[in-house]
Amino acid sequence: MLKSLRHCLRALSTLFISLFLSMTLYTTTVQAAVMGTQTLVKDEVLRQEVRTILDQEVVKQHLLEMGVTESMVSERVAHMTATELAQIADEWSEIPAGGSAAGLLAFLFVIFVITDALCATDLFTFVKCVDR
Repeated sequence: MLKSLRHCLRALSTLFISLFLSMTLYTTTVQAAVMGTQTLVKDEVLRQEVRTILDQEVVKQHLLEMGVTESMVSERVAHMTATELAQIADEWSEIPAGGSAAGLLAFLFVIFVITDALCATDLFTFVKCVDR
């Protein structure tokens, strides 16, 4: 009996040592940097520009036709990254004067579908979240 107890203790200690080593050897690095005021102001200017674009009646009407309410849009814009905001602003600036906003709306639709798939938003019922 003493021999089997020693064998169990040795197996358990080996297991705990290997678990401890695997947890201490696996590390991730995180990088943090100070964000300057210019970056924050630029992001807020882009966010306001996108809000202005989305406040236009034509855009609102198309979004409503797709089943997206104003509250959903404002919530999503509040959570957009600087890159997403810049893409939308660039896409809008490339539309010719008097041209159609269909390209931007298609782009927004794709962005919303992607964020739904990544579980960041829940705008469309036909898009299933990847985590679920």
